[in-house]
Amino acid sequence: MNDMETTLSLYNQTPIAVSSSTGTPIFQAFQAKSGWIYQLGMRQMEGLMIIEEIVEGCGCTLLSGIKVVNKETNELLLDIPIPRNTKYSRSYVVSLLKTNLLKLMEDAALQTGYEFDMSYAENMVNKMLRNCYYSKSMDATLNWMKTIGII
Repeated sequence: MNDMETTLSLYNQTPIAVSSSTGTPIFQAFQAKSGWIYQLGMRQMEGLMIIEEIVEGCGCTLLSGIKVVNKETNELLLDIPIPRNTKYSRSYVVSLLKTNLLKLMEDAALQTGYEFDMSYAENMVNKMLRNCYYSKSMDATLNWMKTIGII
């Protein structure tokens, strides 16, 4: 199965789990003889599928790849290279996505002659990424705050 077939099959599946260490909905996973667990997770963000390639071992979680696909056209927009042995953190993933999405949009606008407002685009991308990666955490925090009477 090639990368695009994998992406399409992920989109048509139900997650098999949610990674407790990353919060990513997991759609495919296997355990290697070495003990490492290789996982493909996917998040959806405003018409995009964000595929995270995650490797979990005893006491550590690594990020091995990030792909961004247009959900309507199934076109691969980004395949972000990740250095070996990069520890997973949501903030790092969000930072990589922000940088690469803004560069992708800026390049597309420049090549086609459209005006591009970087400040506006950055604000929009920040909001979308925050919602995609942190909405469940924020909801849980607000619910907790309600139960203890802070709000």
